[in-house]
Amino acid sequence: MKHTPTHTLSQKDWLGSLLNTYSSLKPREQWGLKVFLGLLILWLIELTVWTPAQQTWFKPPQALTQLELQLQEMKRLQAQAQAIRAQTRMGSQEAAKVLEKITKSLLPQAQMTASEDTVQISFSSVSASVLSRWLMDLRESAQCTIVQADLTRVGNAAPASAATKESVLWQGRLIVGLPH
Repeated sequence: MKHTPTHTLSQKDWLGSLLNTYSSLKPREQWGLKVFLGLLILWLIELTVWTPAQQTWFKPPQALTQLELQLQEMKRLQAQAQAIRAQTRMGSQEAAKVLEKITKSLLPQAQMTASEDTVQISFSSVSASVLSRWLMDLRESAQCTIVQADLTRVGNAAPASAATKESVLWQGRLIVGLPH
């Protein structure tokens, strides 16, 4: 006599019992059981295949959102660059005059030393907002670029208890390149 494992027999017995039970059901009950099993299989397919695929394909991940924001920023920068490029270019002498006018109005204490294509500007005790406004006017109005910068934070104009961002002062030396 051959000895077969009981575990295998119990599986065969269980499957046989299940098939006997199924075949003893009325045709209407068999149809209902088939529909139930079909729905169960569809639900499992949705749970394991469709839902993860849908999340991957149809819902943009955060990386895509970040890429879209970067694209918008790049388009904004492109439009800004095109606007700057479309400006009429001024000559070195005209830019030097505009630079001098801007510097005298915003940084009256600054000292300017001109050379061929550059101007060295030294200043002390300038607030960050004034320096920022001067740099923006320098780029937009005089069409100049900063070639070299040596800036140092010198301290607060107000006592520590009333310190604000306007109380920080800067001193330094900038070399500004004139347009060609």
